[in-house]
Amino acid sequence: MFEEALFKSADAALTFAYNFSGQSYDRPTMNRMADGPSRPGKGLSGLDGAGQAGLIRSEIAELGPFQVAIVTAFYAPHTLPCSCRRSCCSGSRENPEWAEAIGLITQMAIGQLSGHGSNHRLRRGIVTKCFRAKLSIIELADQCNVNRDTASDHNAKIALWLLGYRPKKPGQGQPIVGEIERARIAAGERLHAAGFIGIAACA
Repeated sequence: MFEEALFKSADAALTFAYNFSGQSYDRPTMNRMADGPSRPGKGLSGLDGAGQAGLIRSEIAELGPFQVAIVTAFYAPHTLPCSCRRSCCSGSRENPEWAEAIGLITQMAIGQLSGHGSNHRLRRGIVTKCFRAKLSIIELADQCNVNRDTASDHNAKIALWLLGYRPKKPGQGQPIVGEIERARIAAGERLHAAGFIGIAACA
């Protein structure tokens, strides 16, 4: 347990852990010294940062493969910088960890389409869309050569499963907690119990 929580929220802790880079540690010593002392719980870098990121990730690993994949897909960067300098390089490449998480969730999503034929490319696109990606279901349908109504139906089922449902007005049905929210709540509870955050809420 820590004497004082390092992060204000689970969002802050998870964003840090999944986006941590050792670049600040690799900077010249004189440059790091010029930065001055960091505030408690802020500006963790180098070995301290790597250690904290590792501890946070070890707590999340206890959630089980599916919820770990959800948390990873939500917080890990979609792409990483690339400096291979090949003619085809755009300066970034897909983050393998994020892609693997999306792949596992895509596989699990089959269960939401029981009795329906499932196009893997479409299903992966819909799953990706649920994690803040700007994708059009109409464009996805056309790219995957799938009927637009079928694509919309699959999108509705998978989105309900992952994102849940919050009625905007009374009488519009009961709220449904999606798998993304379940995983984030579970992650927050673990990090709170371990002393990384002061409150278990994600936001």
